[in-house]
Amino acid sequence: MKNKYINYTTALVLASASFTFSSCEEKGDVTVDVENAIDKIDETAKQATGKPEDNVRIKLGGQFYTIPSPVQTAFLVKEEGTDFNSELLNKAENGDTYTTSFKKALNMGVYGADMGYITIYENTDLSLKYLKTVRKIADELDLSGAFNNELGERFNSNMGNQDSMLVFVNEAYKNADNYLKNNDKSNIAALVVVGGWVEAVYFASQSAMETKNQRLIERVAEQKQALDNLVHMMKSLEGFSDEEEYEDLIIELEDLYKLFDDVTFTYEYIEPVTDPIKNVTTINSKNTVNISEETLSKIVKSVADIRNSIIG
Repeated sequence: MKNKYINYTTALVLASASFTFSSCEEKGDVTVDVENAIDKIDETAKQATGKPEDNVRIKLGGQFYTIPSPVQTAFLVKEEGTDFNSELLNKAENGDTYTTSFKKALNMGVYGADMGYITIYENTDLSLKYLKTVRKIADELDLSGAFNNELGERFNSNMGNQDSMLVFVNEAYKNADNYLKNNDKSNIAALVVVGGWVEAVYFASQSAMETKNQRLIERVAEQKQALDNLVHMMKSLEGFSDEEEYEDLIIELEDLYKLFDDVTFTYEYIEPVTDPIKNVTTINSKNTVNISEETLSKIVKSVADIRNSIIG
């Protein structure tokens, strides 16, 4: 049975576009129905406020996989007062060095996350540079229709308007979605998702180690379930998961997942408080993430190693 197409715009290119759209909505999630997600894009893109939901759910072979939005992670990095750091980006010129579809798809995800990071920090010069790289890789993956000259002109004219730029990128990737859906390219879509996730966690983990910011540390620790989903997603790619490069990537992700064994989560119930005058109930219960400095250090190193193998 063939794998169903993954809507990678909502997962990976959320990194580039930071858009949330759904056929049915749950708290904190965007549920993507692969049969009609494309029809929902334009309506919800117009409602975009520039800040994505926390999670995105993608469907493959009848199974949903939940991952954090790469752009949401980048938003958190900025919200915590971390300065823009171009050293965290995959160099745009590296786009010329990727020769296989496997590498190109992974780095399409990486560059998508990079564009999200750049756009959030409103670095217009780099946005243009990285758009050129994304367009080049899209051409090589036979996705050139997503980045035509008209869209390029619109991108230039909207520089400085973050929300408009995000809407623009979402529209560009809509065409890429259609291509993947119509040509059974679920393996390409899955690799784009993995590349975007790895790059976003790389941003967060490097910033967490540098600043010791608790929210960033927690964001890294919270990737445990998302990583488990990614591993299962990669293993479900019929006809591809047994190929050497796919198998090597799965092993790297599994080794990273083992490092999360020491990450624990505790829940503390606290009685809700109701204000009868305002008719408002405040939920005070707490979820706590527990991660040691040693475990964090190991995870940060492993993420960097995987990321460097992807971009190298």
